[in-house]
Amino acid sequence: MKICYIDESGDLGKLPSPPGQNDQPVLVLGGLFIDVASLEDLTNRFLHLKKSSIHNSHVSQIIILTSLRLKLKEPI
Repeated sequence: MKICYIDESGDLGKLPSPPGQNDQPVLVLGGLFIDVASLEDLTNRFLHLKKSSIHNSHVSQIIILTSLRLKLKEPI
């Protein structure tokens, strides 16, 4: 069985006139298909990557990782 995760980022709203320096009329849509058999390993590797890339305090890392773990355990 496969799991599909889809996420979007961007803004399709009307640009102001004149557009500001950070106004970008861009929509990005990405998707990821994951085999259920690989999900646990991928989750652990993602959490390790997230932990190693957070530059905040140790307490912030624990809070963020705990939040991620809880979200991953939520029923669909």
